[in-house]
Amino acid sequence: MNWTKGDCVRWIRDHVRDTAGDRIELLCLGDDWTDEHMFEALAGQAITVRVANHVPGSRATHRLREVASVLLALLALWAKDDG
Repeated sequence: MNWTKGDCVRWIRDHVRDTAGDRIELLCLGDDWTDEHMFEALAGQAITVRVANHVPGSRATHRLREVASVLLALLALWAKDDG
């Protein structure tokens, strides 16, 4: 099968929505050029985050420099929800 990550993420999204309905929010993180297909496929439907020091022209809506930044951002969100 000749699928991109974009094809895969759309398939996963559709199957999860079949079960969960519209009660889900999508968060998509990627750190290499092949993830750009994923960001494009989820444009306007998910929070997309490119994890890299410098990436010109990424289709992701947000950028973080390194994986540690992702972990800190998630911890901040969880702390906010508990507060």
